[in-house]
Amino acid sequence: MDKPTVRSNSQYVITVLCLIIIAAVAYYVINPFVSELKEVNIKLSAKNNQINQTQEKIIALQGLQTQFNAQKNLVSKMVVAAPVDAEMPEILVMIQNMAVASGLRVSAIQPTQTSVKTMVPVTVSLQGNYNSFTSFLTKLENNVRPMNIKTINLALAQKEGSSEINSTLNLEILKAD
Repeated sequence: MDKPTVRSNSQYVITVLCLIIIAAVAYYVINPFVSELKEVNIKLSAKNNQINQTQEKIIALQGLQTQFNAQKNLVSKMVVAAPVDAEMPEILVMIQNMAVASGLRVSAIQPTQTSVKTMVPVTVSLQGNYNSFTSFLTKLENNVRPMNIKTINLALAQKEGSSEINSTLNLEILKAD
């Protein structure tokens, strides 16, 4: 009975040694792959975080693009609203056209010099009835180009049985520096 026990013990020892050898081989062969997989997984997580941050930046940039386009339109309006010196004759013609469209006659439009670089003083002399005059003032007020009415001088004149207003306006027109 001793021999089968020795044989079974030796088989048991051989089996245990084989398992230990297989475990050691597995540990030394598979462990580097597992470690490498862990490193790859960490790198993949970092790349995913980087992708998410980049996508957030893209969304933020798209929002900024929309804001930029809105501001660009506003700047275009400001360029129209605040002309440069070269556009002053155009503005004087615009004032004359507003007066004529309101039913007023323009006797003079005269820009004057000033030390203020951002404003151009203009004196406008007009004749017409009261309703035409108020219509002209409304058009000045609603105009895209900002202007200040510094003074208004009104004089009533009788002309061929009707009353007419002679007016002189001193305007300040905003211009680009």
